[in-house]
Amino acid sequence: MKKLLSVVLAIALVAAASNYQLVCDEVLNATSDSDFYHELRTIGGSGRYRYEINGLPAGLKNQGPVIAGIPRTSGKYPIWIRSYDDQGNSDVR
Repeated sequence: MKKLLSVVLAIALVAAASNYQLVCDEVLNATSDSDFYHELRTIGGSGRYRYEINGLPAGLKNQGPVIAGIPRTSGKYPIWIRSYDDQGNSDVR
């Protein structure tokens, strides 16, 4: 039986450059044992973005701005995402 998986973003307030922002939903819904794909979006800065993501459930991983895979276990998973560029701009969600 497939179960709904919610990936909840933990929000951290960080002073960001005035035109640099990581844009993402606060809740990403996935279904266990089903393909999942979500692309993060960042605006502003140099355009050469890198991402750090912590707390993804088993079966999901990120490569650049993409979170993808097949989540294995249902539940709520708070995750932390940091976007940054080569000019020192960053934002956290």
